[in-house]
Amino acid sequence: MAEGLPAFMRGETGLSIALETALNVALTAQGLPPVAVSTPVPLTPPPPTQPGVIALKSRLTDVLWLKDDPQTQRLLQQFYTEHPNVEVNFVTVGIEGNESLAEVAASADVVHVYSGYASESDTYFVDMTTFMAADDTFDVDDFYPVALEAYRHKGKQWGLPSTVDATLLFYNRDLFDDAGVPYPQAGWTWEDLLEAAQKLSRGEPPRRQWGLLTLSVEWYTLPLLIAVQRGGALVDNPAAPTAPTLDDPRLVEAARWVQALVYRDEVLAPPALDMSSFAGRDALYCNHQAAMWIANDKSVQIHPNCDINLGIAPVPVAGRPATFYTFYGHAIPKSSTHPEAAWDWLTFATRQPYFWTGMPARNSLLQQVTLDKYAQYPEAQTALRQAYAETLSAYASADDLLLGVAPWGDVLHRLYAHALRQSWTTREDPAGPLVQAQAGAQAYLACLGEAAADSAQAVACETQTGVPSWITIMGLRE
Repeated sequence: MAEGLPAFMRGETGLSIALETALNVALTAQGLPPVAVSTPVPLTPPPPTQPGVIALKSRLTDVLWLKDDPQTQRLLQQFYTEHPNVEVNFVTVGIEGNESLAEVAASADVVHVYSGYASESDTYFVDMTTFMAADDTFDVDDFYPVALEAYRHKGKQWGLPSTVDATLLFYNRDLFDDAGVPYPQAGWTWEDLLEAAQKLSRGEPPRRQWGLLTLSVEWYTLPLLIAVQRGGALVDNPAAPTAPTLDDPRLVEAARWVQALVYRDEVLAPPALDMSSFAGRDALYCNHQAAMWIANDKSVQIHPNCDINLGIAPVPVAGRPATFYTFYGHAIPKSSTHPEAAWDWLTFATRQPYFWTGMPARNSLLQQVTLDKYAQYPEAQTALRQAYAETLSAYASADDLLLGVAPWGDVLHRLYAHALRQSWTTREDPAGPLVQAQAGAQAYLACLGEAAADSAQAVACETQTGVPSWITIMGLRE
């Protein structure tokens, strides 16, 4: 847990893996059985090496391929037919977080990368811009711009996105039908959500039906999402940040509005602040006690046995459309001795509709994805594809608008989350804790000076200025 959430907040790991791993720590501590963790499996072994054949090492993540699967064999044979001089050797990918970026880059000719690596991309990864221009089969317009932009730095395309996970609005169609309330749709405002939630909230705890639910860390990311749509940010200038702005009035007002959903309007279930309580709180929607919830798709799929007539829509908007994304992609390290062959394999892989476990970053593949989890509800599959298409086409990355390229973004996230936790716990106005968080951020940056955000000096400054750890914020024991 000490590494999982910081890696997620830096964009270096997926939220689902960070949360699942940390959740298992909490479950084990309570003597409860762990949940299944998303660990990629080894792929099919390579063909025998022939003289003159390039041996290409490929390290992929978030893939569907299984050993000896006929679809795997067909796709590999298709690639070998098109590129008979290339042999693909697969490198197994485990749960990330235990390797440095240098070690990842040195491990293969194609490696998995997170968009948070952008600031170091010049050091480790090939600029793909020339490959893109020279490849007549490569259609840059097939990629959703927000996904492609996530792997662009200083005008260089240093990686290609493969899949994307987006924060969306999920809802229970049956509860909406029972209440005679129209389904959420693109273009909804947050006031539209509140109005629907009021009509859908009924009964008394513990069997109360809530109009709205937050999952996992949405108790502090939901206010951030609303604030960034209204122009708020955690820094003064995301494009070139020089100072924190944790006391931004738009952050304060968004936090007040979300907390009022619980304490004034009584339409939002009181959030679980401790990670050990996430599973029980999240189960409310499985028990048909929540009409709507804000989450990413992978968080929802942690409960594989939920039988819900599921609906999905883009998140509501208050100003500029924006949502949180987790991008998964791949790059070609500068250490590769076969960058051209690596490019051929990578672009081939991104064109395959049944290759990835997540939603593809290519527009042409989105409608071909089959979501086994929702097989009993065809409308849910259609709605998820449509919600992703609408979101990827119109919604900016909330992280980019909140922090941009700030190297100390993880510290700001922790200070902000700690302030929100204090406000939720004491029910005090969030303005006070956020002013304190702003003072803490300023003290940290003053201590940091010109030192790097990942240096020993940074660690000392966190201790000196009292920056809380994610373990503390999530209510877990050290």
